[in-house]
Amino acid sequence: LQGSRAPLFFDDTHAAPEAAGFPDLGVCSLAAAPVLSRDGTLQGAFLMHTFEPHTWEARECDLFGTVATTL
Repeated sequence: LQGSRAPLFFDDTHAAPEAAGFPDLGVCSLAAAPVLSRDGTLQGAFLMHTFEPHTWEARECDLFGTVATTL
């Protein structure tokens, strides 16, 4: 995952080792993307999550990716 620039989507944070810690916060589903400066330096993360079970739909993934790229 480290160095990845593509958004990541986890329908079930309990089943994804990459989402460790989020289930402890009550997060069931997670979308995450890096926020980079113009020179590619990591500035932070753009996150979207649910507290109820959720399967990310293609249109949600597309919108999230568009917003993440804009940031």
